[in-house]
Amino acid sequence: MRLVGFVIAVLAAGPALASSVSDEAAFNSAQSTGSNPRTGYMSDSLNASFDVTEQLSLNAGAMITLEGRTPAAARGQFGTSGSSIMAFSAGLDWEPTDNWSLGATFDLSPQSTQFVGTQVQLSTSGTQGDALLRSQTSSYDGAFDLSYDTAGDSDLEFSFMGGVTFSHLDADQAIVRVRNAATGAASTPQQIRDYCVSHKCPSGLLQALRPQTGVTLDSQRFSLGATATVARDTDLALSGDYYHYQQDPTAVGFFSVATVGHFGAGLPIAPLHYMIRPEVLHRFGDFSAKLWVQAGKYVEGGGDTTKGIGLKLQYKFTKKFRTWLTVTGQSDIGVQCTPLSPGQQPPSSGQCVPGAGQIGFYEPSDTTNSGSVSLGAGYRF
Repeated sequence: MRLVGFVIAVLAAGPALASSVSDEAAFNSAQSTGSNPRTGYMSDSLNASFDVTEQLSLNAGAMITLEGRTPAAARGQFGTSGSSIMAFSAGLDWEPTDNWSLGATFDLSPQSTQFVGTQVQLSTSGTQGDALLRSQTSSYDGAFDLSYDTAGDSDLEFSFMGGVTFSHLDADQAIVRVRNAATGAASTPQQIRDYCVSHKCPSGLLQALRPQTGVTLDSQRFSLGATATVARDTDLALSGDYYHYQQDPTAVGFFSVATVGHFGAGLPIAPLHYMIRPEVLHRFGDFSAKLWVQAGKYVEGGGDTTKGIGLKLQYKFTKKFRTWLTVTGQSDIGVQCTPLSPGQQPPSSGQCVPGAGQIGFYEPSDTTNSGSVSLGAGYRF
């Protein structure tokens, strides 16, 4: 979807201010699992940069995300609907010298409401049910970064960056309806809660079954990165992110549903603890290719691990116009709270409470595989 009004506003600023404009459409597909009821989304992101002076530039952007239909909706058990998820950004980049650069960005995503179908187990015999999850979320964040570039012409140059992002998320999630997939008989959320007292249930489902309103999550992401440019045409980079949370991030419930579209696309299924990403980029004249892999771990109780791979191909048709294609794949492992067996000793770490008066432990559960393809184009004035 093209944000026509925003494009007109950018172009109306005139060639004296607008330095570049770009648009990228992304399509994501994911398995629907107990940890992640989403099945995918499509989004369109439009960004522009305005040169105020040779050292100062202003940035602005907007993104719209539309959720895909979930399995429950596809079977007709529940009619699902939701509003589009909008996100807006504004930023400032300042280069006081040829080597140093500072940046600040503010992002805002107004409240949106999504209804997502997910599956639950209703009996020990494996009877499946369909649950309707209502998710109302909004968010905003502010990011600050500092980078240093040797800015030379030798065969080996370096750049370093560091940054911190402060994020705020408001979420309200609840299971509002449950139905037996085979018979159509209705079950109450309390009946599902009673079942989960003595049986394995995804942590996101346990949170969504509990009455909750106004869940708030404040977090900080600390980022570091370094890049070595070899023989001017090859970039070798290594970056990492560490996340700190002011509140319990597992209280959000289905984290992937709450955050998709609010903090960008391609988010993992649970709140991250850390992420590491090495990458290599090589330029073949006007054509360039970038390959990266990434691996990380989720916070305890939210998920287990995540890993992914990505490839970006870009071609410059002219000095002003370029296009690119990005393909990514990702695999995420969730967790579940398993009650202790009679006589089993509680673990020294990773304890959880599957039901009233019980003690359990976290263990890996289902695996969610996902992939995305995005197409983009940019023009420089």
